[in-house]
Amino acid sequence: MLENIFYFFVHHGYVLEVSFTIVIFTFYFKRKSCFPGRALLAFSLLLGFSLFWNAVFQKSIFEQWIEFFCYSVIVFFIIRFCWQTTVWSALFCLVGQMTTQHLSFRTSSLILAWSGNDYATPLAGFLNIIISVVVYGTVFSIFSRQMKEAEDKQFENKMNLFLGSVVIFFVIILHIGEAPYNLRTEKVGLYTITSAYGIVCCLISLGLQYGIFRNTKLSDSNEVLEKVVAMQKEQYKISVDNIQMINVKCHDMKHQILMMENRVDSSALQEISSLIKVYETTLNTGNELLDVFLSEKCKQCEEKNIRFDCIVDGESLEFMEPVDMYALFGNALDNAIEAAEQVTDRESRIIGLFVRRKLNMVSIHVENTFENKIRFSDGFPVTSKGDTDYHGFGLKSINMIAEKYNGEMALSTKNHTFHLNLILPIPEKAERKKSPRAEGEGNPKSRTNN
Repeated sequence: MLENIFYFFVHHGYVLEVSFTIVIFTFYFKRKSCFPGRALLAFSLLLGFSLFWNAVFQKSIFEQWIEFFCYSVIVFFIIRFCWQTTVWSALFCLVGQMTTQHLSFRTSSLILAWSGNDYATPLAGFLNIIISVVVYGTVFSIFSRQMKEAEDKQFENKMNLFLGSVVIFFVIILHIGEAPYNLRTEKVGLYTITSAYGIVCCLISLGLQYGIFRNTKLSDSNEVLEKVVAMQKEQYKISVDNIQMINVKCHDMKHQILMMENRVDSSALQEISSLIKVYETTLNTGNELLDVFLSEKCKQCEEKNIRFDCIVDGESLEFMEPVDMYALFGNALDNAIEAAEQVTDRESRIIGLFVRRKLNMVSIHVENTFENKIRFSDGFPVTSKGDTDYHGFGLKSINMIAEKYNGEMALSTKNHTFHLNLILPIPEKAERKKSPRAEGEGNPKSRTNN
């Protein structure tokens, strides 16, 4: 009885390995209706094919190649039959399943070759189980989170799928081709080389599969970032138009007030004048865009009881395109205002903006107090907002602008204060337009405290 069971697992254990590796890559996929019945039927199909093939064919090299391709087709349709998958996600699972199973098999076979044990021994069976648990568990832990969060479009990276499938198909076909030469028992050294080659190729194939998620995430992030930048450009155009319109209206109203000075109550005129001054530029940074923009941010900080300290050399930023300057300071100060506003102690709501020129470099430093703990991922703070489609890309947009001007960005936190630092080199063309300054001399143009 025990011999029959052992014989069964030696000749048909591949069916169990295939079943387990299928589950690894489909664990988080949505199951189709009547899943238990579908899974039982799928397993019966695999086992029936194994029984049929072992009973009818003699296992020549050509027959083993045909067997391998038949298994591949069956597994592909089993995945499509039991889980709600696209063609590309099913192909992804097929390649991952074959790679994981072959990696486990190659590892245990290499150990058996060096220990001198045959496949058909209890020790070999025990070793195969141990290796399978380790390999399958490791692959599942690496891919499980990615598979759980994956969308169908993430499996459509055709290049990675193609390369991964070519690598694993070639490795398995090569393994079948070397079987008649008994390398495992007669030429252990050569078998070690071929096994090591197979293991490395399996790892490469899994790396390509994992790269599908990374490439898709980067592509999605870049796509969203491009949309955010486009939205900021539109917002910049609207802001400029609004600011120009407000300035024109304020200018006209000032003249009208002068004309009505002797006709209307002086207190009423004084109230109107004070309202107009709110919208007039109160800063002098040396850069007209920054003057108006920072005045607007000062007003926001005043309304939210935030102290805003500002020392800005606006002339040092004349080499930047206005839309980039707007996006950079807009994202930086909007994030700072949002964080400082959440500080319970109003006396501790502080934002600082410092722009200085040092030699042929511009240093931009933004700091703000915050209350809640900040969690970082990939070097950037994780957004606390539920909508992650467009939120959380402000700092990435700033980093993209810094890279555009060959600069660098650094983020840090200390004593509940968030620090954003940028270093931007001043282009030689912009440098020649300016008169030479003393070495290391800054040029602060404004200081505002609320």
